[in-house]
Amino acid sequence: PIVTIVAMAAREATGTEGYHAGHLLDSNWMVCVMSIPLLAAIPYAFMALLIRRFGAPTDLTSAGLYVGLTSGGIGAMGYAVHCNDDSLAFIAVWYVTAITVCSFLGGALGARIMRW
Repeated sequence: PIVTIVAMAAREATGTEGYHAGHLLDSNWMVCVMSIPLLAAIPYAFMALLIRRFGAPTDLTSAGLYVGLTSGGIGAMGYAVHCNDDSLAFIAVWYVTAITVCSFLGGALGARIMRW
């Protein structure tokens, strides 16, 4: 999905006459990068506690990374409902950046939270 959205954003940037670089740095980029991890915090905590209680991960960092990736996707879906920036370049850069932040934070926290 990431390769597809980046390819579509590149096509939009090269093929649209009305496109300008302002689509990438719209006014809400910082809100996007901060809101997605905040919206992902509750799903992360819920999934991490479920894995801790009912699972037995042996590689806690990888488990945390995948839970962070999933919760980042959930947070991105929640943010997309209210985001008025629908440029593919905006989505390709800032949503992916925010989801990546969620993944790395999840991996860092996974070793502490999911320890059984």
